[in-house]
Amino acid sequence: MKDTPENRKKLRIPVTSNIAWIDLDAQREPPEMVTSGWTDTQIKNKAITQIEDLIRQNELAVEAMEKAIAQQRNQINDLKAVRQRKLLIGDS
Repeated sequence: MKDTPENRKKLRIPVTSNIAWIDLDAQREPPEMVTSGWTDTQIKNKAITQIEDLIRQNELAVEAMEKAIAQQRNQINDLKAVRQRKLLIGDS
């Protein structure tokens, strides 16, 4: 915003007032590049070995989840077999 009579009137600043206009937008640093939610500063502050460790931890977590899902699917199949057998043999 510039020091103009229109802006002073809009902001109700007397014409005789001595003021300093500060352009806060001009003081902002340009936004950082973001890669997968990480800023360049965050990336620079991590060693490549730390990033590789995070990758491996997440790969292990995925493997564990896949194993758990497979076990649950087997459990579902087993229970369906039990239900089918129950229908065949009836109530006792």
